[in-house]
Amino acid sequence: MKSILILLSIVSVVSVSCEGVREDSSEGVNQDYDNEEVIMEKIEFNENELLDFAEEDPSFPGGETEMNRFIQNNVEYPQQAIERGEEGIVYVQFVVNKKGEINNVSVIKGVSPALDSEAKRVIRKMPNWTPGKQNGAMVNVRFTIPISFKLS
Repeated sequence: MKSILILLSIVSVVSVSCEGVREDSSEGVNQDYDNEEVIMEKIEFNENELLDFAEEDPSFPGGETEMNRFIQNNVEYPQQAIERGEEGIVYVQFVVNKKGEINNVSVIKGVSPALDSEAKRVIRKMPNWTPGKQNGAMVNVRFTIPISFKLS
């Protein structure tokens, strides 16, 4: 029987946003930024909207290491994929809602029906996460995780 190695890689979502930046100058735009004051405006948002980034990203219980362990312990390489020699990276997208629940699981770049289905199954099986926060409020945040399937 072939030994199976499942490689996991997690893409950390990093938020660096400068929305709402403007210069406040009575004499028009001045390219000498050292002498200009930059004002950050607080952007209003609807707590029910879906964000791609949040001030505080959602987190898996125990962090990234525990998430990798969870995926590794729960992925079952489909027999059909083994027989066909299917390998590759399945990119799974999902939403961590305001309650920390996993919703709207979908494959945004797949390998095969068998591997895609297994990647979605494992993501749906995850425990609740700590929700993301924006302006102190819990928010819905979209996440994408690549799961690598490799036969060896």
